[in-house]
Amino acid sequence: LSNCAMKILHLADTNIATVQYGLESRRTDFSLAVRQAIDIALQHKVSAVIHAGDLFNDKNPSLDDLNETLSSLALLKEARIPFLGITGNHCQPNGLQWLDMLQNQKLATRLSPTTPYDLDEVPIYGLDYLWRKSITLPEVPSDSILVCHQLVDKVAPRAELSEQTLSESNAKLILLGDYHLWNLWKLGNKIISYSGSTERWSISEKEDRSVNLIDLDDYSFERIFLKTRKFIYNYIQGWYMSQ
Repeated sequence: LSNCAMKILHLADTNIATVQYGLESRRTDFSLAVRQAIDIALQHKVSAVIHAGDLFNDKNPSLDDLNETLSSLALLKEARIPFLGITGNHCQPNGLQWLDMLQNQKLATRLSPTTPYDLDEVPIYGLDYLWRKSITLPEVPSDSILVCHQLVDKVAPRAELSEQTLSESNAKLILLGDYHLWNLWKLGNKIISYSGSTERWSISEKEDRSVNLIDLDDYSFERIFLKTRKFIYNYIQGWYMSQ
């Protein structure tokens, strides 16, 4: 990677347009979490925002959700911060994606497994979610960044992607989505991370939500927590969310 100091923001599984528990307030929560992440990117003047899949919760977001997303991404465009992304398992499996529409509006770039995005001589590749039992990663040059939206067997036994496959990649950084909890580990000379989701998509996700701020000068990670709605858990009577 480049020797000059650069920072990127890694997030995933924003699942915009989730109307959780039938509550409109939860739909708003998911969009607000994304705006927080955008504000963090602007505050730290990152060189790029990298989204590792599942920008929207499904292929039919509402006009309100689209409008809020466009407004958030426009802030990045105004600051000349590229928004780089891949599609996840919540996207439609084939055909035109919302990420393509955002790219047509010059608000985002859909990463490719074959043609890298050049971020100041740092090649960044992306692999959209694959509906397969086993995954073969694209061949990438050494010291590149690879973005995927897959479960790895380290965090999920019934995963599509194995650590063995990851170990065979030349990528220096592998930034992941699909697993909604934060995780960071080293595999040989590689650094691998899940940023986790930006909002709680299910009641099992009790941990605080966060995004990754990554310094490409020394590969250091700073986990920045998001202010999301608090949930109160009662293992006897169930759970409820605070107002």
